[in-house]
Amino acid sequence: MSTSELDSILQRLVQLHDLQDIPQKINLCRQALRLVRKEDQPRRWAYLNFVLGTNLGENLLGERADNLEQSIFHLEQALEVCTRESSPELWAGIQINLGSSYSQRIRGDRAENLEQAIQCHSQALKIFTRDRFPKDWAAIQDNLGGAYKFRIIGEQAENLEKAIEYFQKALEIRTKQELPQDWARTHNNLGVAYSDRIRGDRRNRLTDRDGSGSCGSNLNRTSSDCVKFIVGQAE
Repeated sequence: MSTSELDSILQRLVQLHDLQDIPQKINLCRQALRLVRKEDQPRRWAYLNFVLGTNLGENLLGERADNLEQSIFHLEQALEVCTRESSPELWAGIQINLGSSYSQRIRGDRAENLEQAIQCHSQALKIFTRDRFPKDWAAIQDNLGGAYKFRIIGEQAENLEKAIEYFQKALEIRTKQELPQDWARTHNNLGVAYSDRIRGDRRNRLTDRDGSGSCGSNLNRTSSDCVKFIVGQAE
């Protein structure tokens, strides 16, 4: 392995923060992974897979279905090294981003993809509790609300009730004063869930509707946070 070449790649990776940098970050992660062996530097290898998988999940260039498949592959690779016991916060962050990629996945069975997304986000809540990580906790609540909103397995009416409950929990933290953009996004998601609601009074559902939303907010725990670990972490 060329240490100087790897260090150069990682330093360039640290400097990239914007959405338009995603293709370049993907390319740099792939270059770095060709220089890092899992057997020699397992944690660095896992971090690189994490960053690569997350950026692939956000990449709008190329074939979207292919990007999501690769995202899932690399995030699952990272989980081979990062366990709940050894790296709890990183493990939970991987679970969140893996859940987001599964919720958006185009290939495979849609119902099973959403079940995988729900499982991943539920796992992340074991680490990102409301008391210790309120913003992360709220983002996961929003993601779970989106997954239940579109859930295929189970009773639709019950799934929508759960979606509404998760969105409402997220809004306990995502207030208009503290997090206005997140508040607006979750409020929109809640509005759609109310408009589709089967139970309750129809007039109340229409009154509660605030706009339109989408499945999941895709909490991103990679670019600035994880690349710093990659540069400093070697075994």
